[in-house]
Amino acid sequence: MRRLVLPLVFALVGVACSDTADETAPTSTSATLEASTTTAPPSTTAPPVTTTAPPSTTSSTTTPPLDPAGGVAGAVIYQRDGLGDVAEDAGLFGFLRLRNGCLVSVGLEPGDTGAPLLFPFGTTWDAETQAVTFPDGVTVQVGDRFETGGGGHATDAIEFWVESPAAIEALQACGERAFVIRHPVVSFALDPAGGVDRPFGAEGGVIYTAECEGCPAEEALGRFELTLVDRCLTGGIDGPVLAWPFGTTWNPGWQRVELIDGRVLELGDRFEAGGGFHDDLGRFATARVAIDEFARCGGSGFVIQSPPSLGWG
Repeated sequence: MRRLVLPLVFALVGVACSDTADETAPTSTSATLEASTTTAPPSTTAPPVTTTAPPSTTSSTTTPPLDPAGGVAGAVIYQRDGLGDVAEDAGLFGFLRLRNGCLVSVGLEPGDTGAPLLFPFGTTWDAETQAVTFPDGVTVQVGDRFETGGGGHATDAIEFWVESPAAIEALQACGERAFVIRHPVVSFALDPAGGVDRPFGAEGGVIYTAECEGCPAEEALGRFELTLVDRCLTGGIDGPVLAWPFGTTWNPGWQRVELIDGRVLELGDRFEAGGGFHDDLGRFATARVAIDEFARCGGSGFVIQSPPSLGWG
């Protein structure tokens, strides 16, 4: 299997400081008006009527202000403000996962169990869409693969990056070491129309169906042994090609399928799954790359539509 490692190299940039000059308010140039000797006629203008506006019936929702010392906003633990261009040069490439309430990055290499993330100040969390939005507007959803730069630090010595006791305590509860994100993030999101998740020319790859929340599932039960044949994931040496639910990804380092709920299937694992047998993927994906790959891998396969369960027989 061929893997391409994309290191990120960044320079450590110092934070520039500038002196602020004292400013004196300018002297008022307002002219003094001379009193008029002409007597004005009595006013015929009716006295003003004071009215009280009715109470507003429009509710407004405001986002609580971020703590300049750093803090916790939903699942996001964020850095203190004022770090400027302070940067570190370690690269990070992995999948965004939510585990025990902690947002972690799970890498592609064996032995990587996931590092909790300390996000830049200004990052927000959307619990409904399970997505992180960075200050520059880039959004990464749980399950997406992403790339960035920064540095790893022990969570018991993280005070330079975050000063809030609540944030430090939350970070320590997530792990002994955290990755501090200090560079722009690139997201490699899955296509809602379906596709093939095959990172960087990897030998294997997941064919996944279109995003379809609440779609009715077929009730056929398939029993399979996860096998890799000619870059295709099948249900055995002579088994059908498998199409997976949206959100499923392929980890080439571990040679395994990673499900949206965090469970994994490794090559050789036996599992059961609900769905249906089909000769064409067009009913389940509109992306041409998914339909063509399904055909290349056999043209007749099993479309998984319910969560797989490990083991049988």
